[in-house]
Amino acid sequence: MRIEAFLHGLGQPWRRAGEAAWGVTFPDVGGWPLDVGLAVCGPEPALLRLQAPVCEPGRLDPADLLHRNRRLRLVRFTSTRAGEVWLQGELPWPLADERLLDVALALLLDAAEAARQSASAARTERSR
Repeated sequence: MRIEAFLHGLGQPWRRAGEAAWGVTFPDVGGWPLDVGLAVCGPEPALLRLQAPVCEPGRLDPADLLHRNRRLRLVRFTSTRAGEVWLQGELPWPLADERLLDVALALLLDAAEAARQSASAARTERSR
C-alpha cells in the first residue's frame, strides 16, 4: 500500500493500527516524542486523516491556537473537550500521493514543534 511505502521511507518507527490505519513516532518534536496517526476514513470520496496529540490541557492559550490556525495550511489545531491540544488534517485519499503526504506531514511536524516550544517557553516564564 502507498502509505506503508511512504512510512517505510521516513526511517522512523511505524506500525499498522488497523485495516486502513497506521501510526508513526517521531522521537523529538519540540522536546518529546510525537505520535502521528494516519487513517483512511469516510465514504467515497474517502479522506486520509493525519492527527497527533500536541500537549495536555492548559499548556497553550486557545486564542493563540485560533491565531495560529489562520497561518496554517492543510493542518489545524483542535482540542478535546478536556482541553488536550491536537493537530489534524485531511487529504483527499485519491490525491494523497507521496509528495502531498510529505508536505502535509512536514507542516504538521512544524506546527507541533512551534506549539510545543511556545508551551515550554510559557511554562518557563510562569515558573520564574
